[in-house]
Amino acid sequence: MLVTHEATDISVQRYREGHREQLKDPPEIQMRLTRCQFATVVGEEFVLFGLPTVDADEPTLSDTSATLVSETESAVEWGRELFEYLWERSDPMEPYMADNHADVL
Repeated sequence: MLVTHEATDISVQRYREGHREQLKDPPEIQMRLTRCQFATVVGEEFVLFGLPTVDADEPTLSDTSATLVSETESAVEWGRELFEYLWERSDPMEPYMADNHADVL
């Protein structure tokens, strides 16, 4: 799973405020940090691509301005290639957590 720094910070804040009982995600999920500001989900037979609403200050994924869903083989392959590309260029989660949220580790 690829997540942004902002999504990680929000998750930690929700934990600190008591909205989450656990901070850690299930051990079978590998997480890395990305700077991309869009959402994508790739399944066996579909790909979903969501573009954020862009306001004056910063993009947000809480509201999407456009969502594309496709079930074609070429779209699913494109989604897998995009994920692999972003994964290779992403950062490990552990150093970011240690530097920015060491109090919750």
